[in-house]
Amino acid sequence: MPMNALHRLALSVTLPLILAHVTPVLAAGIEFQAHLEGAGEGPTIVVTGPEHRRANELALTDQLAALEVERGLVLLLTAPDGTPVEDIAAFAGTHLGTAPDAILLNHFGPESYPWVDAPEGAPALAISHEGDWLELASPLFGETVTITVDAGLAPEDSDTLVAALLSREDERLSRRTRWSRQFTTAALGYAGVISGKEFPWSALANPDGKLLALYDAEGVGGAGPRRVERAMGAEQPDLRVMRVCGEDVREGALEAFGAAVFPGGSGRGIVEALEPEGTQVVRDYVAEGGGFLGICAGAYAAGSGVNVYFGIMPLSHAAPWRRGSDHLEVELTPEGIEMYGEEFATFTTRYNNGPVFLDPPEIREGMSDVTVLATFKTPSTDNDGTVREEMVGTPAIGVSTWGAGRVLFISPHPETHEELNSIISESVLHIMP
Repeated sequence: MPMNALHRLALSVTLPLILAHVTPVLAAGIEFQAHLEGAGEGPTIVVTGPEHRRANELALTDQLAALEVERGLVLLLTAPDGTPVEDIAAFAGTHLGTAPDAILLNHFGPESYPWVDAPEGAPALAISHEGDWLELASPLFGETVTITVDAGLAPEDSDTLVAALLSREDERLSRRTRWSRQFTTAALGYAGVISGKEFPWSALANPDGKLLALYDAEGVGGAGPRRVERAMGAEQPDLRVMRVCGEDVREGALEAFGAAVFPGGSGRGIVEALEPEGTQVVRDYVAEGGGFLGICAGAYAAGSGVNVYFGIMPLSHAAPWRRGSDHLEVELTPEGIEMYGEEFATFTTRYNNGPVFLDPPEIREGMSDVTVLATFKTPSTDNDGTVREEMVGTPAIGVSTWGAGRVLFISPHPETHEELNSIISESVLHIMP
C-alpha cells in the first residue's frame, strides 16, 4: 500500500525555516493570516481558508490559528474561491523562501474543479498525488467521500502535494467549516506537525469568555444567522462570532464560548438536529454558566412546553403556535428600558409565529422566575384572519437563569431590522458571563 504523501512529509526533514514575522499582505485576493512555527524540524504546510465575510467572524483560519504546532511550520492564508494553486504557491514562496511541502485548500467549491462531484451531505477530496487518502478521509466523512487524483492540481514542475477539500454551495457554512477544520487538523496530525488529529476546542477559548457561538444548522432558517452576525458586527465588532452545527455542539464546542445564540426556524427542528446528547450538552453548558439567547424558534426550544425541548426556562408556549406573520408593536418594561434604552420604549418589529406565553411560569429546580423585558403591545393576525388579541400584554422578551447561566428569549424578530441591532447586541452582552 503506497505511503500517504503527508505521511512521507512527517518522516522528512525540510529546509531551515526562514519565515520572519510579517504583516498581513493582500495580493491577488490572497491574504496572509498567521504562521504557526514549531520548535522541531518538520514539513512546511500552507493552509487556505475562505475570505472573511465579516470583520467579527471567527473564520476557519482564525480557528486553526489556535492549534499548537510542534514540528515544522503552518502558514495560514485566505483566498477567494477558485484562486489558482500556482498563485497560492507563489504567494507562499515569497514568505517561505522555498516551495511548501504541501498545500491544503479549503472551501474551494466544485466550480473550481468541475470534474469532482461533491455528494450531498459530504465533501469531496481532490489530490495531486497517489496515496492511501481513504485512511485519513473515510473516518472523518464516511465512505461517501469522493476522492479524485489529478497530478495537474499541483503547480507545474513542483513536488508540492496539493489537497483540495470541496463541498456543495448549499451546505450550511457551519458544516463546511467543520469539514475543513476536521480535515486540516487530521492532516496536520497525520504529518506529525501537531499532536493528535482532533481539533482541541479548549485551545480556542478566549480567557475573558468573549466568544459567541451561533447555531447554524438544521432547524434554523437561512437568514437568521446572517442577521445576527450583522447586528453583532455593527454594535460589538470586537466580539467574535463563530457558526456551529449540531456535531460541533455534541463534540463539546460550546466550552470555548461565553454564550450561544439559537435563531429562528423550528424549535423542534433544532432539538431533533442536536439529538438527545446535544440537547443535554446545551443544558449542562448553561447550568455551568454559559449564556443562551433564543430568538423565535430558539425561544420555543428554551422553554418547557415540549418534553424534548431544552427546558431551561420556566415558560411554556401556548397553542396554537401558528399566530401569523406580521409587524407588531413591542413595549419595553422598566427593566427592559434599563437594559435597552429609552429610545426603544416602543418599537415595531417583524413577528413570525413566535412563542406566546399565556400561562404562569412553572419554576423547577435550577430555574429562576422570568424578568419580563418587553411585552406585545399589538396582536398578530393569523392565516385564518383571526386577530390574536390574547397575546397583547404577554412576554415578548424575557430573561431568567438556569443554574449559573442566563437564558434570554425573544419571541419576535428584531434582528430583521438594522435599526434594532442593539436589541440583539445588548441581549448578548446581558447573557455573557
